[in-house]
Amino acid sequence: MSLRAAFFPGQGLQRPRMLQKLWQQSAIRETLKPALDQLKTEVQEVLLGNSSLGEDEQMKLITQTQNAQPGILLSSYASFLANQGASKNYSHLLGHSLGEYSALVCGGYLTLEQGVQLVQKRGYYMQRANDESGKETAMVALLLHRTVDINRLVQACEGWNGANVANINSSGQVVLSGERSAINELVAHLKASKLRVLKAIPLNVSAPFHSAIMAPVVSELDAVCQQLKIRPDFSADKPQVVSNASGKPFGSADEMYESMIGSPVHTVNWLASVEYLKHVGVVESDGYGPGCVDIGKMVLPGERYD
Repeated sequence: MSLRAAFFPGQGLQRPRMLQKLWQQSAIRETLKPALDQLKTEVQEVLLGNSSLGEDEQMKLITQTQNAQPGILLSSYASFLANQGASKNYSHLLGHSLGEYSALVCGGYLTLEQGVQLVQKRGYYMQRANDESGKETAMVALLLHRTVDINRLVQACEGWNGANVANINSSGQVVLSGERSAINELVAHLKASKLRVLKAIPLNVSAPFHSAIMAPVVSELDAVCQQLKIRPDFSADKPQVVSNASGKPFGSADEMYESMIGSPVHTVNWLASVEYLKHVGVVESDGYGPGCVDIGKMVLPGERYD
């Protein structure tokens, strides 16, 4: 029997009315309502399509990271339910950054309510860490020439003061995160080192996700998990969830927990994660959540910035 994987998108794909269509199904309404009720009424209205706000105001509200993260998780879970994902016998689940929490929920390692509580706090603390840093921050996507050795480029970025590799999305794209001035200096250094950076594209984000500036978030999420008694319900009988950080399946509840609280500072090695699935023989995949697009035989989240 061929192996099959499910993918879940990260932040950047949020939009108003993400839940409007699927909310018409009574089974989905009943399942999602307790978790949805944890969000502010105005956010619920934007997600369900009954907001009185203008389109620009709705987009601004749902783009705030403490709203975008639970909104995308709820949308991904609703899509998983609507398409009977639990009955498809997935061998592996994989989500890009925020999407890893969706994978943990859909795999039965966290309840939906736990997942929503956690990512809402995650978004809040990530934004606060940026605001309290007092730094001008940024995230920049680097498009690379096909001849660039991705490992050499990542090594050239290691230890750079004020800038971190946030995402290794493919052999042709990495994302830098941190202080704007440090990122600019690092990009200039990479170009001077003849690592062929074709283009550096600033991303429209509210904080430098997956950078050292997010360090305070780790202890804050740990405290949230302790307070709410959130711990993964690990079992070898469930679909394997591939870690963003290691590019390999989690082997224990402890590993999952460390990723749940540590993901804001971890590099998302999406390339290694997808290569692992190919290595073990995954040949079919489905995407659940807003913005999933079909790329060859793999369904990958469309915007992979978080």
